[in-house]
Amino acid sequence: PTPTRTNPMPSDPPTRESNGKGASPPAPEAEGKKKAATSTIGAELMTCDARRILGEACAKHADVKEQVRARIEATSDSAAAADAAALRSAFRSGLTRPAAWRRQQLRALLAMLREGREALLEGMRIDMNRDHATGYFMELNMVEHAAQHALDHLDEWMALKSVGTNLVNLPGSSALKSEPFGTVLIVGCWNYPLLLALDPLVGAIAAGNAALLKVPSDMVPRTSAALVELCKRYLDTKAIKTLGGGIKVNQALLKERWDKIFYTGSTNVGKIVYQAAAEHLTPVTLEMSGAHTTHAHTHTHTHTHH
Repeated sequence: PTPTRTNPMPSDPPTRESNGKGASPPAPEAEGKKKAATSTIGAELMTCDARRILGEACAKHADVKEQVRARIEATSDSAAAADAAALRSAFRSGLTRPAAWRRQQLRALLAMLREGREALLEGMRIDMNRDHATGYFMELNMVEHAAQHALDHLDEWMALKSVGTNLVNLPGSSALKSEPFGTVLIVGCWNYPLLLALDPLVGAIAAGNAALLKVPSDMVPRTSAALVELCKRYLDTKAIKTLGGGIKVNQALLKERWDKIFYTGSTNVGKIVYQAAAEHLTPVTLEMSGAHTTHAHTHTHTHTHH
């Protein structure tokens, strides 16, 4: 946000204190303009603690500023509204509700992870220097287990569950029936680009929802490109869509009305997601993350075990 200054009351004359060297400190207005100019580009790119650092880098280095501007302008948000409308239409048609469709998509997801494993793992190696073994066991394998678990329990989850009936409604009977939310927005995160995107997708499919998967293509481009291509090849694109892009796409998506939102990322952006969801009373699942700073003192003793 742009720094602001509280103006003095009319009866209070403006004052300045000397700095002891015969010069007065900068006026608050000048300081405010300087800070605003420094943080403008960072605020356009991301609403998180990193914007100050990015803004300072843009203010000092013209080439960095131009790179940031190019990244922002290259991010298209035109597909967000069209994809959201298509998903709403698919869900209202009843496409995603039958158990047969849910099983088919879960099996297709398992096939995608198996047959596309090399492309996904290689994408993470290029983007993040993550070795194949770590990528598989920490991401793909966990999604495979989640999908198989959903297949094993789908009939149980979809079945009516009998519950007691109060005296007022006798001789009737009561039961609980699980219903899908509708259209689901899943916003993944760059540090675990497959697990944090596909694990919520498993639940969304198993529950009979239509879903849009927002991939962090600006942070992990190779992994995101492989994921988008595989999803289009294996999954039902009428009800499961993928979209890449940066902050402009996120902002465009949050303008749409969703029935459920999954978001993984920073606390500050999580607040923005919650505010947008509150406009339509949309339920949200947030997984918040953040930087964990470690300070190493000059007298700190470190030990390495072999």
